[in-house]
Amino acid sequence: MEWIQSERGGRKLLLGGYMYVKQKDLADGYEGFECELRRNTRQCRAKIKVMGDNQFRDRTEHNHPPNHGRSNATKVKAATKRRATESNERPQQVLMATLCEVTEEGRAALPSLNNMRRNIRRQRQENPNALPIPMTVEDLEIPVDQRLTLGGELFLYHDSGRNDPRRILVFTTARNLQDRF
Repeated sequence: MEWIQSERGGRKLLLGGYMYVKQKDLADGYEGFECELRRNTRQCRAKIKVMGDNQFRDRTEHNHPPNHGRSNATKVKAATKRRATESNERPQQVLMATLCEVTEEGRAALPSLNNMRRNIRRQRQENPNALPIPMTVEDLEIPVDQRLTLGGELFLYHDSGRNDPRRILVFTTARNLQDRF
């Protein structure tokens, strides 16, 4: 029994290769979930009642086999989306970190790498916590945690200041300067 975030921000339940989406809240504290194939296509009539994160009852049978590949792909896409909004890693780094969890069956259900990169960019554009795009050099504010290289060296070597009308930013590391001069 595993929970992931749906594309619209709700919860999806992964159980035994089947995906369930929330149908409604029930009076006894349970939540009603239905097979994802029931939602739009009315192909499957399976339902389940869930309380909390791991207690369920009244599970009805599916009329189709489980799709472990689609479940795995959905889980990887949700992890990619979460990591894209929570980190400042490049899209390729996000993909490398999350694609290590994909199975052979899941790989066939994933979109192309270009589409996944595009989805990462979209997530970051929609994220209200993302850094604003500066319109002028004076507007440019580089957070302290982003002034370092992946190796931990200072990358913004010099900044003459936001109030300087002829602002100068020097991007390099001390090691690069030593190698050059």
